[in-house]
Amino acid sequence: METLKQDLSYAFRTLFRKPGFALSAVLSLALGIGANTMIFTVVNAAFLAPLPVREQDRLVAVFTNDVTYPGHLPVSYPNFEEFRDHNEVVSNLVAVQFLSMNLSGGEVPERVFGQMVSGGYFDLLGVRAALGRTFLPEDDGAPGKSPVLVMSHGLWQRRYGSDPKLVGSKIRLNGQEFTVIGVTPRGFSGTDRITASDVWVPMSMYTQVSRFRDSFQDRSFRMFDMVGRLKPGVSVSQADAAFRTLGKRLEQSYPDANKGLGATAMPLSEASLDIANRHLYVRGSLFLTIVVGLLLLITCANLASLLLARAETRRREMGIRLAIGAGRGRLIRQLLTESLVLSLLGGAAALFVSYLGSKAIWRLRPPFLTDNTPLVLSLDGRVLAFTLLVSLLTGVLFGLAPALRSARTDLAAMLGVNAPVRGGRRKLGVLDALAAVQVGLALVSLVGAGLFLRSLGNVHRIDVGFKADELAVLSFDVTTLGYDEARGRQLYRRVLERASAVPGVDAATLGSHRPLSRVGVLLPVRAEGQDLTERAASVRADTVGLGYFETLGIPILKGRGFEPFDREGSSRVAIVNETMAGHYWPGQDAVGKRFQFGESEDFVQVVGVARDSKYVDVGEPPQSYFYLPLEQNYAPTMTLWVRTAHPDNLVEPVRREVQALAPDLPLTDVQTAMDRLNGSLWAPRLGASLLTGFGALALALASIGIYGVTAYAVTQRRREIGIRLALGSQRGEILGMVIRQALVMIGLGMALGVAMALSGGKLVSSMLFGVSPTDLTTLALVCAFFAAVAFVASFLPANRATRTDVLKVLRTD
Repeated sequence: METLKQDLSYAFRTLFRKPGFALSAVLSLALGIGANTMIFTVVNAAFLAPLPVREQDRLVAVFTNDVTYPGHLPVSYPNFEEFRDHNEVVSNLVAVQFLSMNLSGGEVPERVFGQMVSGGYFDLLGVRAALGRTFLPEDDGAPGKSPVLVMSHGLWQRRYGSDPKLVGSKIRLNGQEFTVIGVTPRGFSGTDRITASDVWVPMSMYTQVSRFRDSFQDRSFRMFDMVGRLKPGVSVSQADAAFRTLGKRLEQSYPDANKGLGATAMPLSEASLDIANRHLYVRGSLFLTIVVGLLLLITCANLASLLLARAETRRREMGIRLAIGAGRGRLIRQLLTESLVLSLLGGAAALFVSYLGSKAIWRLRPPFLTDNTPLVLSLDGRVLAFTLLVSLLTGVLFGLAPALRSARTDLAAMLGVNAPVRGGRRKLGVLDALAAVQVGLALVSLVGAGLFLRSLGNVHRIDVGFKADELAVLSFDVTTLGYDEARGRQLYRRVLERASAVPGVDAATLGSHRPLSRVGVLLPVRAEGQDLTERAASVRADTVGLGYFETLGIPILKGRGFEPFDREGSSRVAIVNETMAGHYWPGQDAVGKRFQFGESEDFVQVVGVARDSKYVDVGEPPQSYFYLPLEQNYAPTMTLWVRTAHPDNLVEPVRREVQALAPDLPLTDVQTAMDRLNGSLWAPRLGASLLTGFGALALALASIGIYGVTAYAVTQRRREIGIRLALGSQRGEILGMVIRQALVMIGLGMALGVAMALSGGKLVSSMLFGVSPTDLTTLALVCAFFAAVAFVASFLPANRATRTDVLKVLRTD
């Protein structure tokens, strides 16, 4: 310990003697380690942070899987009952359905997110109420007989001011009166990492609360998730095998509803992050981790270069210490201690950089991540441990080579005895290799930034298929007020009348599908005459009102749009998009053709073909889609579309008019269509912003590295340059000599970078829009830009070499 104290004391004194070097090193480390800590903070929040439940590793999620559909699907409630009653691998299995609900009774109605849960939900998770109680077995008994709910701690604080008297009082959800029986502990808002639940209602109240009440016992209605706790001694793989067997048994027992369906189990911790898109989050996190890893390697190479150059100035010091008896291991330990002190100081500063960076990332978060989300970017124990570990590894990584070189055996050279003047072409050394590595890694980062910037530009130029710049939207769900079809249709007519009367509104219409949203209906579609043995493909559908296509500016390419006579009692009709027409009736005129959808045996006739639009995501490939007339197909969830020349100015007036019609109806997604469109671009915008920042930082570090190596080379060859000038060499010759040597190093680094960029392109191919990961234009532009910056970085010290004072050099020697 005494020796360690001496090493630390000497390390701090050495760094304080060179405050400029220490400050620049700490700043470089703060940026390099800080970028890694920032990305790890996101990864930690999304994948590693434990769920607020008991024995998380014993909890599994169970899904349906479809042989024709990749991914994981919910189950129907009758199938859940089969899984619950006939499995032997979990001690308790519960069903959960996530629902949007209308909470009324206060000054302003509020849309809250809740869960319908079957018996034993809170006991399964090991969650106890902070106030009151959770559900008892009898609360999930007879249908409609237990109007009770458990409220989240967050909603209790936010809306009710933490009033303890709320327990036992009554509130209204979706027009139904419920008694609040308990409040969850702080920090528990369900097991979803993205969306927080505000209330929990027993499954026995399903038909009183859900708008899907008529499909509750439909075996084909797959809307429920399942969670279970493994029995002692049962592994996840064993549970998965058991549920797969049960899935096959269900397919045999109920072939009409379960044809081609199976079941699978996985750890709940994996299923808690948007299971349908988890692979995209994993891929994006892996890519960003690689990028910041490259940035840290550039930082290490840069600091190793600085320390190697600095070691030359300390050769005499090291020689004297060796001469008076210091062992080489002692010198290496001392120099590594200095490096570790630098890296730990940089790691401490990196926490501040990470904190600021996390704030910036949070501002670029997707629209579905509200302030109420359980996903929190915080510097918890795992993040602090990660930063400490990275700091220590970084210190060893950039400090080991300089330490070994400083303790080399040539004592005479270290003492400066008989130092020769080296002439001729300088050989590439360790410093040049480190600089070349920096150049290669920086080039990869810049190529990535260039690809994502081009991709973002392409996304902004994508035609979404409707006039987004002239539209305002708002959504609502009348089932949250308990409206039946008659009252719902009456409200729709009044909404259209009031919205159309707002000054400045050119047209208004309704549609059941929110713009650029994953919320929508997928229905199995079978064309007339299609082989009944073929599995019907699922197609998205929208129920729309009169004037929908005219209001949104979607052209009808063939046939006609919907007319007032397309109403209940008349022939059922539909409009399909171009992709669906080409898929089901290739080479034919789709107008006049018929198809079935859903469980209905009735046919609908195609009366028109509409131009393709973007329905779920801006970057989606063309997909089949069809529209149904609202007069023939009632839908309780609606989006009001308003066309106007100034949508920003009319969002609030339209909202007030609609709210006046139904004061207890919560209105959601009140915004312009352009706001919605821009919100859907969060992923490419976040990727472009991060990579541009990381690329700029990598470029700066690489430029500093090139400058430092070239300047060091000039310093080492100062006597040679002075002699050359004394013997008559022109300054231009000296300039060319130094720059040529630097260009060799830069060229090797760029060749390495191009090779890495081309070989790693597959990793980002799925994240780009309209640009290849091996796009030669981007590669050429980035290389040209980088070469120009690198040339300037090498020219500055080379130009200084031409101004060497010959007399001063010769007099010194």
